[in-house]
Amino acid sequence: MRQYISELEKKHQARIEKDPEFIGLNEELKIRDERRDRKFMSLNYQKRKAENDSDDARRLKSINDRFKREGKKLLKDIDALPKDYEAPDFFLKEAEKIAADLVKLSAKQEKLNAQTQQEANKTEIKK
Repeated sequence: MRQYISELEKKHQARIEKDPEFIGLNEELKIRDERRDRKFMSLNYQKRKAENDSDDARRLKSINDRFKREGKKLLKDIDALPKDYEAPDFFLKEAEKIAADLVKLSAKQEKLNAQTQQEANKTEIKK
């Protein structure tokens, strides 16, 4: 399996660079890291409220982008999101794609090995 890791990593990286879910996750992680690295936090109510409102707007945009891709009705407000809403598990979907890539690479290698063995057998018979 080690021989496939490099190829699997390339395919995975190419997919997540284009995947809106992973792009959004990376943006969220960047914001989280910036906030974690702050030296201070404002105690001013208006500033904190503005930051929270900005977070809600960003989350609403992210959810509406997902709903648009899925052909669902867009939300007007983050509070309209159903309490039982669960976002799709894009990590699981990517894991499935990686597993499918591994199966394809393994099958390709097995076919190549079988062809090599057939050639070796033909050469052995000729001797």
